[in-house]
Amino acid sequence: MKPKKAARNPRNPIFSNFFQKVVAFPCLSAKTHWVSLIIKLKGNMKNRFAAFFAVSFMATLHCLAQNVVLFTNVFCTTEGAIKLTWTSVSNETYQIQCSSVLSTNMTWETLYDEYPSQGSNTFFLDTGNYFSSPPVVHPKYASERFYRILDEGQDTLASDEPTAVVVSPASSSVISGVFNVAVTNYSDQAMVVGNLYIDGELMKPSLDGTNYVINSCEFANGKHLIFATATAYSSATAENGNYALIGHSVSTMVPVYFSNLISEISFSQVFFQPSLGQTQEITASLAANCDWTLTIDDGNTNVFKTVTGTGNSVSFAWNGTSDGGTNVPPGEYYYYINATTNGLPIVTILPPPDTNNPTPPTPMFSMESGSSSLWAIDTNTESVVPMILYPPGFDTNDLTIISATPAEAASLRSASDEETTSATLVGGGIHPDDFGSQVTASSQNSGATPTRAQYTGTAGSRGNFAVAYDTYIANGYSGYFQPEVPYSYNYGGGDEGFVQIEGHGTADPPKWGSLPWNANVALKFATALIGKAWNLALTESDNQLTIGQLKAYGDSNPLNTNDFAMLLLHGGYGTTADMSTGQNFKQCYFPITINTGANYLRMSDLNLGGDSTNSGLKWLAFNACYSLYPANWNSMQSQNVSPYNSNMHMILGGATETVSSPSQGTFFAQDMLGNPTAIPPIPAMTLRNAWYDSFRRGMQVEAGIIGAYPNPTQLTVACNPNCLGDYLQTQTNTVLSTANSGKWILDTPVQVFP
Repeated sequence: MKPKKAARNPRNPIFSNFFQKVVAFPCLSAKTHWVSLIIKLKGNMKNRFAAFFAVSFMATLHCLAQNVVLFTNVFCTTEGAIKLTWTSVSNETYQIQCSSVLSTNMTWETLYDEYPSQGSNTFFLDTGNYFSSPPVVHPKYASERFYRILDEGQDTLASDEPTAVVVSPASSSVISGVFNVAVTNYSDQAMVVGNLYIDGELMKPSLDGTNYVINSCEFANGKHLIFATATAYSSATAENGNYALIGHSVSTMVPVYFSNLISEISFSQVFFQPSLGQTQEITASLAANCDWTLTIDDGNTNVFKTVTGTGNSVSFAWNGTSDGGTNVPPGEYYYYINATTNGLPIVTILPPPDTNNPTPPTPMFSMESGSSSLWAIDTNTESVVPMILYPPGFDTNDLTIISATPAEAASLRSASDEETTSATLVGGGIHPDDFGSQVTASSQNSGATPTRAQYTGTAGSRGNFAVAYDTYIANGYSGYFQPEVPYSYNYGGGDEGFVQIEGHGTADPPKWGSLPWNANVALKFATALIGKAWNLALTESDNQLTIGQLKAYGDSNPLNTNDFAMLLLHGGYGTTADMSTGQNFKQCYFPITINTGANYLRMSDLNLGGDSTNSGLKWLAFNACYSLYPANWNSMQSQNVSPYNSNMHMILGGATETVSSPSQGTFFAQDMLGNPTAIPPIPAMTLRNAWYDSFRRGMQVEAGIIGAYPNPTQLTVACNPNCLGDYLQTQTNTVLSTANSGKWILDTPVQVFP
């Protein structure tokens, strides 16, 4: 295994067909025509640098140009996820984008936004993004993947960043089964939000902001990196010109070792739909030949399926039926595996042929332990990758070429990892054999799965929901200061012809600050509701959300085609009358952005509700200040002006200035549908009670300095009288005691803070 310098520009004709599918093109600086695309995506925020990278499954290519953002390593994990590493700058954030097609008019999808720098090198694990619409699938389901990284610029709190600390487990801990990761976030700012990552993969949100429950059996045995991030906002409110400065931090990387008899539990379907003929393939690896049992329950001790088997792996295709052969109801399910060694030798069994693809593809390179091949060591990054992954004609002057087996190359990666910074530990890859020999248990119960965000564990769908929001960041964090106030037609008070919003007219228009945390609220809400077997049918943000859509009637309004929707916006109430409909009443207004400008959506412009009583929108969580300001709501009702049709059940909103903490979205979803695995279990609440409770809990988790939230913060709901006790149910289970008719009622406002 003696290193030798390769001849310049080596070529391997065996892999010429492979390189017809993978196209490398140089990184582009901010001076290229691509800057216009970046500007459209992120407004006029500074430091717009783009880097492009093309990756096909199990393939790596290097960027050639010397720009601010450069990929330094790409690695494919044993699960088929793609790990990206790039040069970065401290106190800056990045947007990771991808595309599945290389063309002159590429459509880029966002994998992650505001990803914080980890120092001079940053890494991220692409496991897909199932919280976008349409979803970005896991790389293992994509034949090709193309990436680019956008540098979003320096934090506005760069001199006063928050702190994230992984309290436990300790560095180099050996972990088996289910364990808890304790995280502490510190900040002197108004609000701080935390996230947890394992190997660069985002984990499901914590219920209390501190403790994350992880099942190590869902990962490969061996070395893993745990780290946490914290995002701080200087203000929890953005009304009347206030705006939030923002800061990010990343904790110290904590290396741990997973050692399990049962490992790599995975699922073939993120959203399992038995009614469409789908099956859920549940698989796992066993470190020895075992007798195993798989059970599936609903979290309420109701066991629906029990399967047994023998061998060094678990595999079962569930069709969504119980042991008795009946179809299980749509919902959230939990999977448990118990394995006990039986003393029999491990037998390698070839998988059955794929009927959809009877001729398996030729592997790009051999991973057999005894097979030697050429490997390349980058003298700058010390990364070790197969030489065949470099395109023909690549300049190898900065590479050291060796002949080695995969096991020998893995040992070089491990040695390199120990000498490099923590941010590049995972860049060398995770090899299941690094710690697999440490498994000594003769039996194990894996505990409830899944806990990872890339799997839901659900079967069927309880209904469709939509999430729409505006962050108001196209003008940077200073927000919007000059949207024209609504014209009042013939009304003659105040500013002639214009409505005053909270006392502000054309001479002194309202000032709307940025709401960058709206994206985080939407993400955590969608994550939690998807995990409860609800289908995310629509996601729209910023420029995607248009005032024309929201004004549309019936199913022409994209929100109205879903059972439930959450809308996150700025809101304000009129202090003079609005005669836009020819009637004299006061109402509420919501600025909707168009690039760097904005127009107002009147509450009276809305016509919420589907086209029929059995399908379409029934409930809207209107997450905006003064969205249900009592005086103006009653003024509209007095003139028989309503923002809903007869098929709508309820609008949940704010009676005062309000702020939704990111955790509120998680709590709202769990309160509406219950959480049987919580201690103590959380029963399902009515929508009304879930709305109030989720704000209380969210503010308790994420409140920073005293007075961070509006004081007082009051919420309310407006609804048909027959729907005050509604639970979140599917369209087929929704039952009203009488026809949905008559004037709505407004619930007495409930104070949730302080």
